[in-house]
Amino acid sequence: SYVSDEYDRAGVRCGTTLHTVGGFHGNFVDAALWAPRWVMRPLSAVIPAAGPSDPLELHAAIAATGAAFLASGRPSSAFGSSRLLELRGGLSSSSSSSSSSS
Repeated sequence: SYVSDEYDRAGVRCGTTLHTVGGFHGNFVDAALWAPRWVMRPLSAVIPAAGPSDPLELHAAIAATGAAFLASGRPSSAFGSSRLLELRGGLSSSSSSSSSSS
């Protein structure tokens, strides 16, 4: 699962969890892609409309890692090398194929 900054601060975890660095709740819908930043940024003071990360870059990272997971069926494949995603739960930091109890 993916969590935004505000959900990450609240400690929300669901299986393998990736924190979207600089992403707010509103980054999980398409409004952050089409609405001008001068609308989304001030609106974020009232509601979590869009975080400080680049909306296109964040959506690309979420789409790529989601597609990798769907293609492989392995949660570890979703943890790519994007600077916008941080592992928060569900996998060991080594992510190797060694057996571990989880």
